[in-house]
This record gives sequence, C-alpha cells and structure tokens, in this order.
Amino acid sequence: MFCGGAVIKTGDRGGEAACAYPPHPIRAEWREYIGIAVKVSDEGDMIRISVFNTGEGIDPQYSQRIFEPYFTTREESGGTGLGLYISRCIVEDRLNGSISMKNVKGGVEFDVTIPASREKKEQ
Repeated sequence: MFCGGAVIKTGDRGGEAACAYPPHPIRAEWREYIGIAVKVSDEGDMIRISVFNTGEGIDPQYSQRIFEPYFTTREESGGTGLGLYISRCIVEDRLNGSISMKNVKGGVEFDVTIPASREKKEQ
C-alpha cells in the first residue's frame, strides 16, 4: 500500500500508526492528514483500530442501518450493501470484537475493538 505519510509511535506492548493519502494537513488528532487515516492503539487487553475518512459523513437516518445486510445507498454505482455487514460478522463472530461508526467533525470514524490475544481452542 502506498502511503503519502506515516507516523509510527511504539511503546512497550505496541503503538500507533497513522497513514493517509494524499498527505495534506487537516486534523491534528489524526496526524494532520486528509483522506483516510488509520490509528491502532493498545488498550490493555484490547486493541482498537480506528479508521477515519474525510467527506460528508453518513446521513443520520442511515447510521443505524449501515451494518445490515443488503443495505446500500449506492445501488446506482454498484453497491451491494454487503461490505459493512461482512465486516461486522468477521469482527463480532470470528474475532470476538465490536465495530462501530460515528460521524465526527470533518468526516466519519469507524472503530474496531478486538481482544489483544486469542486463547487457542483445544482440539
């Protein structure tokens, strides 16, 4: 993946990284990039992956439905409404985590929280 700019800060158990394309200043909390920024943070027994993108955000009337199967506002451009549904299924059912969305100033933010370690299942 080509990244116009990246910031990586590491600590004892991990760190955080922000990457965006194109690399234009906009928001200090997202390492002053525009486009898409990804932040990974260690929260003890959980890992949070936050994805922020600039744009219009998601219309509040749709925000409760975006993780439903086949829900799309982009049928005319080929949207199937499966992307966020499948993402939710993977995060919740396979990774024992959670996924959420919120409109924030300047765009939208998706947070994925998963356990930092997975206990191996006995066979």
